[in-house]
Amino acid sequence: MDVLKPKPVPPYSADETVLWFEFLLKPALLTKHLSKAAPDPSPTELITQFLSIAPENQNQNELNSPEADSMNKNEGLKYSKKQLALKILALKVAAYLRWDLGVLEKNLPLQRQVQLLSDLCSVTAGKAVNLPLSLVHECPIIGPDGSQHSLNFALTLYHRWVLRAQVIRGSVARSNKPFVHVAGVADTTPYSMRDDSFINSLEPFTNISIDFLNQVINDVEPFRILTFDSFVALDAHTDGVQQRFDLAIPISKAEIKAQIYYDLCLYYLYVQKYELAKQNIVLSKQNFDQIRQEYSVKPSKVFLYCSVDEEQLLGYMMACGVTGEPEGLLQRLNESVINHYSDIVSILKEDNIKREIPMTQRKILELNVEGFVSMGSPEAGTNDQKELELAVVALNVIRHVLDGDNILGSNVALQKYKQQQLKLIELMLQYGDEQFDELSLSDREVLKRYFLQTINLMNNPSGIEP
Repeated sequence: MDVLKPKPVPPYSADETVLWFEFLLKPALLTKHLSKAAPDPSPTELITQFLSIAPENQNQNELNSPEADSMNKNEGLKYSKKQLALKILALKVAAYLRWDLGVLEKNLPLQRQVQLLSDLCSVTAGKAVNLPLSLVHECPIIGPDGSQHSLNFALTLYHRWVLRAQVIRGSVARSNKPFVHVAGVADTTPYSMRDDSFINSLEPFTNISIDFLNQVINDVEPFRILTFDSFVALDAHTDGVQQRFDLAIPISKAEIKAQIYYDLCLYYLYVQKYELAKQNIVLSKQNFDQIRQEYSVKPSKVFLYCSVDEEQLLGYMMACGVTGEPEGLLQRLNESVINHYSDIVSILKEDNIKREIPMTQRKILELNVEGFVSMGSPEAGTNDQKELELAVVALNVIRHVLDGDNILGSNVALQKYKQQQLKLIELMLQYGDEQFDELSLSDREVLKRYFLQTINLMNNPSGIEP
């Protein structure tokens, strides 16, 4: 066989390469195309094509053209039918990629990233949303066809991107390399200058993004992600633009927390706030371990939203000085405070044995819980909140006694909570009994003596006084 002889060119197959306008004419082709092992164009190339053909703004000729009859009837969105159809297709592809910012950042030019996020915010809000968001109007109001939970999803993605874009720009500046763009962009130099200028304009909004992401972490409502089917493609026979935001899928709080804490860690490392970076990477790892456990019993082991790479996560933990050793009780206490005092009773009980947390920290916690309860947090009923407050006080009294301080001085709490005195003593006896066998012999004697003296004082006509 002559190896130098040119091989016959296989006949062209129309199924191999699909042009963008074929998806516009027949949106059902998109699912088939993306399911290929190596689709050509690739998903990110498709997004670039769709957004390149769907300009950001309409000119007056478009508004006065015959196509004006097919304009979106929604007063909030001022796109032609062709524009909206292309934008919806781009969003469907992004949903197929699980909204992985790492993939989008690597393969899309910066301006296309901004356009995609702007389109996502606009479609979910049901009205035009321009990025970056204004300091005055940082939270858009939804239009008649918008969806609040879907807009919340879009804004979460945007605010994550605000932090990540600055981190990427910083790493590019340090390595003195140009921005990475999709192959085919003719001249990257002007884009690099414009990209740098745009990212500089994001810096005043950074605290807004951090605050928003922390609100998402603390939100008791489930976080729902938009899927491929959440976006309804338009075709020649469709005039409506109603999207299926009801098909959004709720994910566990651990999954969204793992991702946000990871993004916050990277940003804090970039701005050299190393203690905050350390706190966030630890929380990311904890939630990452939790979602891995959650997905272990699911048919699919692929996370629906979180794109954190475990190897990189461990690398950032090492960079932050986290050794992977079992975390201390003080760290667990701080994390419990962040998570609305979850598991706080078991932490304080354990500390009454190990005594790792400084008593000053526990007193600060007691005051914080008192304020938390007095404000009437919506996370729990009033009775549950009061029970939490008394539990913290009871466990602090026990720790105070075990530290060998003046026993009678421990009765300040009993005097302060005079109206709930019996309940407080009941909790103290309960917790003391539950942990009695774990205490040393000397600690048992100290605790027994305190309880006996407290009961004797209760029988005294003058009652318990500090």
